[in-house]
Amino acid sequence: MGRRSSLELISPALLDEINRQLDAGYTLDQVVAHIQAMGGEVSRSAIGRHKLARQRTLARLRDAQAAAKEWLHVLKADAESDVGQLLAEMVKVLAFRTVSEAEDEGETVDPKSLLMLAKTLQSLASADQARDKLIAAAVKRAREEAAAEAAAKVEAVLDEVSVSAGLSATTVAALKAQFLGLT
Repeated sequence: MGRRSSLELISPALLDEINRQLDAGYTLDQVVAHIQAMGGEVSRSAIGRHKLARQRTLARLRDAQAAAKEWLHVLKADAESDVGQLLAEMVKVLAFRTVSEAEDEGETVDPKSLLMLAKTLQSLASADQARDKLIAAAVKRAREEAAAEAAAKVEAVLDEVSVSAGLSATTVAALKAQFLGLT
């Protein structure tokens, strides 16, 4: 195992400044001079290796995003739904990790294997979505049944009270309409 990069030993603020300078297009010599002026101890070669590593990581990320976009197109995931958004994020992470790990080990990635895994994720997400719909329907039915039962009890009490109080049929109908929305 190689020794740690000297950039791993500097403060996070200086590393952020190095990244900002590299992103802005400064040359390695300009970045080194700027960081040394800020009191940091860095070498041109360390910043060069850091720049190359960032470029490789960004290239991996772009490749993974392109693969994820294609998979989502093939899977026809609805990007607007919660499940579609979750699936999209899962596929992006899966693609990035797989591509990164394969490249780190010098291997190639079999797109068919990744697509099969993405389809499995889609099936799991679809099953979860179907379960959620069933639960929502059961809750709705239970609420409707409870409301109907409560309305029947109120109507029975109104009928009982109206008879004992000697209320007319018109008055009882008005009370039912007011309390239950019945006519």
